[in-house]
Amino acid sequence: VKTFHDYAKIKKIKKEKIYLKSFIKSVASEFGIENFEFEDEKEYIEAEPYLIRVAIQNLIRNAIEAVNGEREKVKVKLIGNRIIIEDKGEGIPEENLEKVKYPFYTTKPGGLGMGLPLTERICELHGYKLILKSEKGKGTEAIIELL
Repeated sequence: VKTFHDYAKIKKIKKEKIYLKSFIKSVASEFGIENFEFEDEKEYIEAEPYLIRVAIQNLIRNAIEAVNGEREKVKVKLIGNRIIIEDKGEGIPEENLEKVKYPFYTTKPGGLGMGLPLTERICELHGYKLILKSEKGKGTEAIIELL
């Protein structure tokens, strides 16, 4: 219910300065992720902290589910103007890459199909872009491009 509420109510955002490296490490540590890569990263962004946290949490949660909980197969990167959550799971079939961003579309048993739509909406409200890249049998990269 909270996910539906969040998706429906987001209209305006209150931006604050977020120092990305420490913020990303903090969010990832909530899930036990310790595999990071930081290269020429953007130092900070002006964004709504709660919403950016939710977006990153959704992507990390999906990555962990894609690797059946094997957290060592998930890597969180900050490279230039991109936050990248990478998993070494089975990947998303090409025909589903855009569908997974539609509300209520899910391939997960018991899934609601709202995590990626909410994440994409959060990105759009900030002027960012959500990009999914996947290769069958090799994994997926979920990218928040900070424009």
